[in-house]
Amino acid sequence: MFGAAADVGVCTASKCYKASNMCVLNPHVHVLGDDSAVIAYTTLTQHLDKSVMAASLIYVVDAAVVRIVIGALQCVLAK
Repeated sequence: MFGAAADVGVCTASKCYKASNMCVLNPHVHVLGDDSAVIAYTTLTQHLDKSVMAASLIYVVDAAVVRIVIGALQCVLAK
């Protein structure tokens, strides 16, 4: 459900940096019943250029309906 950013590196003379970074911001959980909920969240993906400066920021608002099956969350519907 929460995808991971690619782990491609950007290297300078002294250090290597990730080319992108992804964070989940403002998660909101609305419980629908004993075994289901809606999770709304915003993802922020930051891409770096070769000089290790932020080249772009992408905000995506998303939601998913989940249920608890044998103690684990299972995604039922994702936007």
